[in-house]
Amino acid sequence: MTQRGLVTMGIRPTRFGSRRLLAAALLSSMALVVVSSHDAQAGPPPIPIKPPQESQKSLTPEVKTPAEVTKPPVPGGMKPCADLAAQRIDFGIVSKTSQFKGRVRITGVVKNISPVAYSGTLTLNLFQKSQRVASQEFPHLNFAPGQEVTVAYERDWNASSSSEGEFPPSYMLRLYRHIKSDPECNPANNQLERSGSGINDLFK
Repeated sequence: MTQRGLVTMGIRPTRFGSRRLLAAALLSSMALVVVSSHDAQAGPPPIPIKPPQESQKSLTPEVKTPAEVTKPPVPGGMKPCADLAAQRIDFGIVSKTSQFKGRVRITGVVKNISPVAYSGTLTLNLFQKSQRVASQEFPHLNFAPGQEVTVAYERDWNASSSSEGEFPPSYMLRLYRHIKSDPECNPANNQLERSGSGINDLFK
C-alpha cells in the first residue's frame, strides 16, 4: 500500500514512521481478506432437525369387562344336566330293649349336588347285602339344587350276636332314574355302600 493510499484511509505518515504504518496497514488488509474468504466458504449455519416424536398409542392389550365376555354354548345344544348322588347312609336307634338289643333304622340319602334342577321320576333302592329291603319311588319329581330325598328300612338288631355284632351285614344305596327323565351327569356316584358295624357303635 502506498503513502497515497494511507492518506485516503485517514492515516498521514510522518518521515520516520511511514514504513511502520505501511506494514501495519498491509497486515490488517490481509486479515480482513482471510476472514471474509472463510465466512464465504462456511456457508449458512445448519438447520437443526427435530427427532420424530414417539407414537402416543398405548400398547396395553384390550381387556373386556365381564359383561362383554360371553359364555360358550353347551356342546350339541343340550341344556346343562343335574348331578344326583347317593350322598350317605345313616344309622339310628329307634328303640332299645336292652344294652345291646333294640330296633334300628337304616336311611339312604340322595342329594342333588349340582346347581341344576332335575325333573323326572327317581327310584331309590336300599339293599342289605345283595337283598333289596326297601324301595322308594318319586314320580314327577322336581329335584332342586341341594334338595335331598330318602329311603328307609327298620329292623331288630342284636349287637351281641355273631350275625350282627361279630359279622354285621353291609348296606347299599342305589338310585335309578326313569328313561324319560332329565339327563344325569355323573352315574359314577349313584351307588354307595356302608358296613353295618356302625350300628354296633350305637350300642356301645
